[in-house]
Amino acid sequence: VLDALDECSDRREKLLDSIAAIVEAQLSNVRLIVTSRPEVRFKAVLAECGVSVSLDGCVDRDIESYVDTILSKEAHWTPEKKDEIKTKLAEQGGGMFRLVFLQLSELRKSGWKLSSAIKALSDMPTSLPDIYDRILQNVKAPDMVSNICRTINWLTVCGGPMELPALIDALAFDFDKKPLRFNPDEPTQPEALIAACAGFVSVSPDIYDHTKSMVKIAHASVTDYFVSAKGLKDSIKGYCEVSPQSAHFLVARTCLAYLCSF
Repeated sequence: VLDALDECSDRREKLLDSIAAIVEAQLSNVRLIVTSRPEVRFKAVLAECGVSVSLDGCVDRDIESYVDTILSKEAHWTPEKKDEIKTKLAEQGGGMFRLVFLQLSELRKSGWKLSSAIKALSDMPTSLPDIYDRILQNVKAPDMVSNICRTINWLTVCGGPMELPALIDALAFDFDKKPLRFNPDEPTQPEALIAACAGFVSVSPDIYDHTKSMVKIAHASVTDYFVSAKGLKDSIKGYCEVSPQSAHFLVARTCLAYLCSF
């Protein structure tokens, strides 16, 4: 199963060629299910390889149901205003659940004050890179922006969830000083890190129980955003470097410094 091909930002042509090659090989024990938004290039290639099934309307109904559930908690809003906001989110979301989820998260920052929410909607980013830009730009402390990027680097290397206490220890270094040393007396506060990383990571099962919390990258588009040369705005790049190379260098440097600190 290959899900969300449209979220693949690199090597799209190679991926499409590989899919076509698998189909042409007519392997008796291999079946492919591929999902994607209806981008022209994907439709042109995949239509020749198999059967196309349109899900137009299905995803939109799921998104509407999710938005209804969230807005139903705002008893002080009239049904008309809720419908107005839901319609606007559906239009701006373009059938992307992830984007609508993040747009609703941005609306929460308005305190669910109706006038503020409507104003926020008028200036709401309509693409994942743009909304990720906004999240990062709203983090005012440069040190925290750097911690966000180091968090993404660590999670990239791990390839899966990482214990929150271990992540906090991995950030407990003054990376501007030489030699690098582990400093457990000045850890990043878990609540502050999770709040800053909101939209980029997901935490389970409970952010208030740090002994059980696990942190992972929230969505594949997060990694794509950080590693893309076009992703980060110039105002952020000075604090942020995320790539497979920088991730492995960070992990190796941090682990060696940790061992040398005792």
